[in-house]
Amino acid sequence: MNYTKYSKVEQESSDSSKRGSQDDSFSDNESGLPLSQQPRSLATRLFHVAKRTWWLVGPFLWLLSLVVTWTIASAATKSPYDISRGLDTELEPLKSQIEMYTTTFSSDLDWDENGILQRVSRPGSKQFVGDPSPEIDANWEHITNGVVIDLKGKDAQTVIGKTYQKPDGSWYVGIEAFHQLHCLNMVRKALHVDYYGINEEDPHPHKMHIEHCIDALRESIMCRAELTFIPMEFNTKYRTGRPAFVAKEHTCRNFEKILDWAHQYPINETLYVLDDGSEGDGNIHFDGDIGHGFHGGSHGG
Repeated sequence: MNYTKYSKVEQESSDSSKRGSQDDSFSDNESGLPLSQQPRSLATRLFHVAKRTWWLVGPFLWLLSLVVTWTIASAATKSPYDISRGLDTELEPLKSQIEMYTTTFSSDLDWDENGILQRVSRPGSKQFVGDPSPEIDANWEHITNGVVIDLKGKDAQTVIGKTYQKPDGSWYVGIEAFHQLHCLNMVRKALHVDYYGINEEDPHPHKMHIEHCIDALRESIMCRAELTFIPMEFNTKYRTGRPAFVAKEHTCRNFEKILDWAHQYPINETLYVLDDGSEGDGNIHFDGDIGHGFHGGSHGG
């Protein structure tokens, strides 16, 4: 009996073909090794290294991006024109003393039932205007006792080389708010020349000093330009509009806190040098002497 073996040969050939096909899927023509055992290309290796590295570095980069974003956003909110933080042109060590609060002024005007204009003062508030008196002068003395100071130590760092240095090493500086109050007090005294008198020996013309003060106050008011609105009310008797100043809120800096800071650096009036190099005689000699122009009254000008 004759048997053919073609089918078996074909099967083996087929199996070999399948195995060869399977082997080809795991190897290349050159090495004949499975892909898992073949050397990886540079690009493949770099890809896998980058993938592993990302899981380690990725969270850190994400956190870093948040920190950078927060820093930029915070810097954007710190405007150089924010009066609650201090302006770029203001004395640096004083900025830490800035404290904002809301209050109503005590310098109001109002009309009574007869339509007569009158001043309205908050009960218990200090008086700065009215007929001259030692009490009023003392109140002005308190708020102007900081026109000029002797700045020392770390608080003087930002003024070194920008103002006069005294023999004791302190730096002679003025603070604008106190200068403005000094000027306002000069104008007040000009209303009461019969009480304060005029210092005829003053080398600075009295009228020129008053004009300087008025103009300095004008510039300061225009510079700050407070935008608090003043409500108006209708006067039925005179059939006209009029401002209602009473109990209007204002946002302010705490002046007393600034004043307390300035009082840490009282001026030593004997420590300055004259043109010939000799030490001074105890009198203040600078343009804007806080007492010049009037006899007596408050030290504040």
